[in-house]
Amino acid sequence: MADYASLQLQKGCAAGAKPGSSSATDALAVLEKVRYSVRTPRNYDATLAHPLLVVFAPAGYARHASEHYYGLTHAATAAGFVVAYPDHLGLSMRAFQALGQLPSAVSARWCIDESQVYFAGHSDGGTTSAAVAFRTRHPLRLAHCSSVPPASVGRTSPCIPALGRFPS
Repeated sequence: MADYASLQLQKGCAAGAKPGSSSATDALAVLEKVRYSVRTPRNYDATLAHPLLVVFAPAGYARHASEHYYGLTHAATAAGFVVAYPDHLGLSMRAFQALGQLPSAVSARWCIDESQVYFAGHSDGGTTSAAVAFRTRHPLRLAHCSSVPPASVGRTSPCIPALGRFPS
């Protein structure tokens, strides 16, 4: 559960304005048929603007396997993040464009702080993280992009200090 008193998130949405629910939501898709899952704090407050972490899957990982591989859900949601896990798509400009729609799709359903959007990934997910950040246009302002090569897994992440570590 997120400790909202210590997180000091700002009011961002009117009550009932966003249809996203608390906890786990699966089987979502954006226009290009990108399937993804969203995780929120268990005590998600739909009136507060939450930071968004989009975690791109390593090669060959579907969204659930990717979530398990990274092991970020508990720490991220406790830190107040809404977390999105899309399925892996092959590396292509079409895939990057499709995945670039994900932040807007999530913010249409959940209350997101548009200045606090983060991308992260390892392997193909790292490449996707950087490509989506630099090759597509976003209506939301990207706060940070973390591309983690295989040799860096398990080391402290300077990019998302609230989370501290990627999986070892």
